[in-house]
Amino acid sequence: MRLEGMFTYLKMEAPPWDRVNNDDARLIPRTQESLRCLLDLSEKSKLDFTLRHVGRLPATTQGIPAYTAVDARFSYALHKDLELALIGQN
Repeated sequence: MRLEGMFTYLKMEAPPWDRVNNDDARLIPRTQESLRCLLDLSEKSKLDFTLRHVGRLPATTQGIPAYTAVDARFSYALHKDLELALIGQN
């Protein structure tokens, strides 16, 4: 079993929003985190899970809330050059 983690914090300064300039800093989430678990069930089969969280977007007209998602992947090696995978995402 292997675990991988990631954390991103972004602080961006941009000119204030007006009808000519977009406020890009308000269109990008300030934080993103993820945790990934990778399991080798056998020599041919693997199972991976990813938990990720994205911070809210303080968009110019309305805020977009933060969200958390879980992804899962099961794979089986049919041949050394061919793999079959079943992926679930929310």
